[in-house]
Amino acid sequence: MGTGGGGFQGLPCQAWTVAKDWFQQVAEELDPILAPLGFSRAQGGPDGHDRTAQVVFCRGYIDDQDDGCVDLVLDMKADPTWRIADVRYWGFTSDRWHLDFIRDGDLADQLRGLARTLPDQLEE
Repeated sequence: MGTGGGGFQGLPCQAWTVAKDWFQQVAEELDPILAPLGFSRAQGGPDGHDRTAQVVFCRGYIDDQDDGCVDLVLDMKADPTWRIADVRYWGFTSDRWHLDFIRDGDLADQLRGLARTLPDQLEE
């Protein structure tokens, strides 16, 4: 079993190595953008299915009836390479959860696009 950090613990070594590559790419691109906005560093990884995963950035807790962490969630899918499938921010009302992102292009293009647009989208 792999013994990588964070959400990768307990995964077979090969799965952890493959996941680490795309996860590290996401973290390196978005952590510096999101940290000044009050988000924690990227957490997550493969969700137990072969081709899907999530990356979660928590922005702290809100004082409401749910009393939960306000997460920015990137749903990831390998089809055939890892790409962003959806972006949601739980700090908005349900009609605004899904944020805009580049659906075409590779992961690097998607991440560069989010790095440019997330600060404005999250402040609306």
